[in-house]
Amino acid sequence: MASLATISNALDCGVSDVQGLGLAHCKFNFNDMAGGATLFLNRGTELPADFSLATLRALQVAGKLKVASNPFSVEIQNADDQKETSSGGVTAVATKGLYGFMFKYVNGLLFDTALSSLNSQNAYDVVLIDSAGNALFTTSKSGKKTGFSAGYVNAMMIDFASGATTTKTGIEFQFTNRAQMDNGKTFINSDEIDFSLLELAGVNQLQITLVAPADGATTVIGKIVSKYDGTLTSTELTEASLTIGGPSVSAASVNSNGGLEITLGAVTAGQSISVQVTGIFEDTEGVLFKSNTAVVVVTA
Repeated sequence: MASLATISNALDCGVSDVQGLGLAHCKFNFNDMAGGATLFLNRGTELPADFSLATLRALQVAGKLKVASNPFSVEIQNADDQKETSSGGVTAVATKGLYGFMFKYVNGLLFDTALSSLNSQNAYDVVLIDSAGNALFTTSKSGKKTGFSAGYVNAMMIDFASGATTTKTGIEFQFTNRAQMDNGKTFINSDEIDFSLLELAGVNQLQITLVAPADGATTVIGKIVSKYDGTLTSTELTEASLTIGGPSVSAASVNSNGGLEITLGAVTAGQSISVQVTGIFEDTEGVLFKSNTAVVVVTA
C-alpha cells in the first residue's frame, strides 16, 4: 500500500490550484443583456480605478471608449469545446471553444453606419452591461482591469422590416482569450455603485455641411445638425467648440437650428476651408457630440 507521503507527492496535472466550490457566499448572476449596453474600449485601455459616470465619460471624450446601448435582442454564439477520443475510448479536450455574441438594435437605419465604424480585428476590449446595469469584465493576474479581448468585431447586414418584423441593425464579435472569462471574470453589481451604467450613452454624430463661398467673400455659412434626423443639434456649440481651417477666423456662431456662420478674412478662389467639432464635445448635461470634417473650396 502506498504511503501517505507518496500519495501527497503524486502529480495531478491541471488541478493544483482548484478554487473552493463552497456556497457560503453571495451569488451573482448576469441578467439578460437585451436592454443593456456594450462598451468597446480601445485595446489595452484600463477601466478607471475611480469607477464613475464622469471617469467613463472622460474615456469617451478621449476617444478610448465607444458605447452601443439598448440592444433589442442578444444571441449567444459560443463555439463548443472540441474534443478528441483515442482508439482506447479516452477523451481529451483538444481546443477550448470561444465566446461569441450577436446584438441586434432597433435604433434606426443609420445606426448601421455607426456600428460599421467599429469593424475591426483585435482592436477592442469589450465590457458587457446587462439590463439591470451590472457590468462584466476581466482582471488579469497583475490586477489590470479591462474588457474581454475581442477578435473580430463586425457590423452585420441590415434586417429590413418585413411583415410583423421591424428593421434591425446588428453587430457581432468574439472573445479570443477564453481564460479571461474562465479565470479572470470580474463583475460590478449595480447595487454597489451610486449611478447606473445604463446612463452611459453613446456619442451623437453631427453632420456639418458648408456652402462654398465665392472669391472675396468674408462669410461662410453652413449647418451643424444630427446626421440621423437633420434637426437635433447642441445649442451649446460655440466657436471654441470648432476647429476651422483656412483663412484667419474672426468669429463663428451656431444658432438654435444648427445654422453655422463663420466670419473670416477675405477668401480667394481655390482656397480650402474646413470645419469640424473639436474632438468629442460634452455639453453641460453630459451629452456627447462629434462630427465629420466638412471641406469646401472657394469658387472663382
